[in-house]
Amino acid sequence: MNKLFKNPYIIAPAAFALLLLLLIGPTIAFNIMTKNERPQSLSAVETNEVGIVFGSGLRPSGEVSSFLADRLDSAIELYGQNKISHIIVSGDNRTVDHNEPAAMSAYLVGSGIPLEDITEDFGGRSTLDTCHRAHDIFGAKTATLITHTYHLPRAIYLCENFGIDSIGYGPETSRLNNNAREVLSSWKAVFDTLILGTQAEVLGQPEAITIQ
Repeated sequence: MNKLFKNPYIIAPAAFALLLLLLIGPTIAFNIMTKNERPQSLSAVETNEVGIVFGSGLRPSGEVSSFLADRLDSAIELYGQNKISHIIVSGDNRTVDHNEPAAMSAYLVGSGIPLEDITEDFGGRSTLDTCHRAHDIFGAKTATLITHTYHLPRAIYLCENFGIDSIGYGPETSRLNNNAREVLSSWKAVFDTLILGTQAEVLGQPEAITIQ
């Protein structure tokens, strides 16, 4: 047995496998924990009054990127099928030249969504910020989270952590770099919620959403 544990051809692969398991542990856990909250088809999505679209970048022109447009198209699809009746568009607006919520709102209005059914959240600087603000500022208790499928497990975990009963729906993506980044982001989510108690960078007074 001692020889077995001293064999480098066994120890090295075993150590690598253990390190890999440790690295992707939170990502695996989030996927398992949220499996039932991620329906695989539009018809299986439960009806919620509020849908939350997570920002993901703009073009240099200030318009939504194609990546973000995919998320917004999913929101339009849900709205058109009466799966949601109000949409929170949450993103970054730290500079004058970068206004994700306004660009997202313009895209939705241009696609036929009434302006009165859209709420712009200018403090959504991270997934955690969006979830915390949706609950504490906009009063969301249940919501459909709209983002790419790789992002949904962490988004659901964080929103549930802040008291939002959540389900998720959104487009697929083949971008491997996003999946790799999600591994690190999942660890950050664990530290933020279980160790640091991190809150949204920007909070404020509650702003009631009017559901038409």
